[in-house]
Amino acid sequence: MDSMAAHSDGYSPRCSCTILTARSRTSGENLFDLLMAQSSQSVEPPRKPGRFSALTGGWRKPDVRAVFEGLPIAFEIQLSTTYISVIAQRRDFYQKEGGLLFWVFSDFDVDARRLTQDDIFYNNNRNAFIVNSRTRAESLKLKRFVLDCVWATPRLDGRFPPLKYDTVPFDALTLDQTTQRAYFFDFDRERSRLVELAHSRSQQRLQNLRDRFETLYLGYQAHTASFDVEAWCELQWQFEAQGLDFPDHPGALPHGLFNAMYSAKHGEVLGWDYSNFIQVAHHVEPGLREHLQNFRMALKAYNRSSLIRRQDHSGKWAAKVLEYKARFRANDPAYRQDTSHDELIEFLFPEVAGIEL
Repeated sequence: MDSMAAHSDGYSPRCSCTILTARSRTSGENLFDLLMAQSSQSVEPPRKPGRFSALTGGWRKPDVRAVFEGLPIAFEIQLSTTYISVIAQRRDFYQKEGGLLFWVFSDFDVDARRLTQDDIFYNNNRNAFIVNSRTRAESLKLKRFVLDCVWATPRLDGRFPPLKYDTVPFDALTLDQTTQRAYFFDFDRERSRLVELAHSRSQQRLQNLRDRFETLYLGYQAHTASFDVEAWCELQWQFEAQGLDFPDHPGALPHGLFNAMYSAKHGEVLGWDYSNFIQVAHHVEPGLREHLQNFRMALKAYNRSSLIRRQDHSGKWAAKVLEYKARFRANDPAYRQDTSHDELIEFLFPEVAGIEL
C-alpha cells in the first residue's frame, strides 16, 4: 500500500450513547489504529472536531477517512440502526464526490444477517469486511492493513453454498469508485464465467446432436453401412426433449430438402449421383420448388453463390434466378413453400436461421 492518510472522528462522551454507538466507536478506533499500521503511512488530523469536510465541498462525517493510491476512502461502520435509504444516499454522495464509501462491520453473522447487512453485502459484489480487535492486532503485527472478508461464490443450479471466510490485506482488494464497490472475490465476474461456460457446454451439446443426425442421415442416404436403428431411436428421444418433431425413421424425411441443405452446407453433392453442384441447383428448381427458399437461404448462409457462378457455364441458372424471383414477387402458387419442417431445419442448420433474401 502506498502513502495513506487517515483520521478518526471525535466522539462526544454523551451519557445517552447506546451500546451500538460504543461498538461503532470501538470499530472506528480499530480502523484508525490499523490504518496507522502501514509503515509508510502519514496521519492528517481532523480539521474540525466531530465533523468531516467532504471530498469536494459538502459535509459528511465518516468514521475514518483515508487516501489510498490517490483515491479518497470514507470508512463507515455499519450499524443495525442504519436505514437502507441512508446507505443508498451515502453511496450516491461519495460516488459524485469522487471518493469511495467502504462499509465495515464489527461482526457479520452469516446465519442471522440483518436486512441492512444484506443490502450492503449484495450491492458490494457479495463481499463484506469485518474489523475487530483481532484484525487490529494482526495489522499492527504485520504493519499491513488486514481485514476479515466474507464472500459468496456463485452457482448456476439455484443453490447457495456456504459463504467463504478469510483474512485478507486491504491492498489485495479491488476498489471500484464508479460502482462504489470494494471486493476481494469478484462474484459477478465468476458468475459471468460460469454462465458463459454453461452456455458453451449447452451449445456444444446441441452441436453434437446436429453432428450425430448428419452422420446417421448421410450414412443412410449413401447406403454405406447397415442403418443403426438404436442410435436413431436414441437421437429421436434427445431431439424430442428439445421440443422438436422427429421421425421414427430417416426414410420418413423429405430427402430432397435435406440432400439440398447438406449439399449447400458442404459445397458438394450429397445424397444424389450428380457430378457437379450446379446440378443440385437445377434439381431444386423446378423439381423441389416447395423447398427453394430454404435452399436459397443455405446458399447465402454458406457462401455458395461463387461456386454456382463458376459452374453455370451456360448461364441457365442465372436465367432461372431472374425468373423465379419474378414469380415469387407475383405470389405464384407454384412457388408456395413447404414450412412443415422449418423448426427442424432451423435447429440442424442454425447458420440459415435469420437469413434474409
